[in-house]
Amino acid sequence: MIERTDCKCMTLPLDYGIRILLPGGDRLNTDVTAGDVELFGCSMCGMKWLRHYDEWPAFSESGRWHLAPVTDAELAQLHSTKDVLEFLHSRPWHFYGGSYFRTAGALAERKE
Repeated sequence: MIERTDCKCMTLPLDYGIRILLPGGDRLNTDVTAGDVELFGCSMCGMKWLRHYDEWPAFSESGRWHLAPVTDAELAQLHSTKDVLEFLHSRPWHFYGGSYFRTAGALAERKE
């Protein structure tokens, strides 16, 4: 589990020092209806972030994304978009947002 730090990448909005390491269309996108998977990296602390984005154009307010930090070891275990979704939802905390949730971004913390 990755603990939260004081780096700016740990707060919303995530628009400071973030660069795309692995754009959508990567090896994890095995189902075109399953959305896009991207890997981002913080240029300040080096943290890697895994993001899943999904939107159904035929339905208004259907856009949604989930974003969580990921280690190289965790990333190596993800072989499909389904794996990515399960990983993101299993984290103790992650960011989420989009028109479906009616927020530009918020923190989700799992309660034990």
